[in-house]
Amino acid sequence: MRSGRLLNATGWAVVVFLYVPVAVLAVYSLNAGPRAAHWDGFSTVWYERLLSAGDRDARAAKAPLLLSLRLAAATAGIAVVLSAATALGLRRAGRVLSAALLGLWSLPIVLPDVVLGVSLVGAFHVLGIEPGFVSLLLAHATIATSFALVVVRSRLATLDPTLLEAARDLGASRARATWHVVVPHLAPALVAAALLAFTISFDDFMVTFFLHRPIEPTLPVWVAGKVTKSPTTLLNALATLSLAATFLLAFLALRTVRAGTPQRGDA
Repeated sequence: MRSGRLLNATGWAVVVFLYVPVAVLAVYSLNAGPRAAHWDGFSTVWYERLLSAGDRDARAAKAPLLLSLRLAAATAGIAVVLSAATALGLRRAGRVLSAALLGLWSLPIVLPDVVLGVSLVGAFHVLGIEPGFVSLLLAHATIATSFALVVVRSRLATLDPTLLEAARDLGASRARATWHVVVPHLAPALVAAALLAFTISFDDFMVTFFLHRPIEPTLPVWVAGKVTKSPTTLLNALATLSLAATFLLAFLALRTVRAGTPQRGDA
């Protein structure tokens, strides 16, 4: 009984530790004053400035935002294709080969971001790939696919093999059976994987910091540069909107996975 209460209290302590700074950031984004950490009264003026085409900082954030959106969208598309193909390939692979490949795919999840960033810089230098959109896309797609693969494999494990056998018995080729049976079954997981990959790419800072061109920063790198020089309430508002969009995408991904997962008692 005591151990259960201790675990419950520890869980809430972790939640508070993680999300209180986010709540403080959101509150101070409604600060009327320009200083990021000094409360001067309630106001929504900084959100209005973000949406204003005439504001200098808002215009400066447009290019990094568009770059982050393009990069995240491309990463999501690649991650969905690679995670689906890898999950299907691992399903047919032997146990030893499957374990080895899963270990390799898990490296971007378990490796520290600094180690991953430095490693990718060295690898791209050897391959002759200059810092920029291509190197960022390759790095983000690799990282995002590792996470997306977890989602897709979990969904694929719930597929009844007899459905594929029935399709083959009815004359469908392996490709047609995969397209008409496996892909519809994986659809919720693929949508969730795309949302998760988009979020991971859009929010990534550490790996992006090593691989971006200084004249073309993504939104997280641009915000980090502004914070170190002159933190303002406008950055609080921008960060709050970015966090809200991230939480929304993560929530949609979770709901999509849950909606597509068979529940106990379902026929």
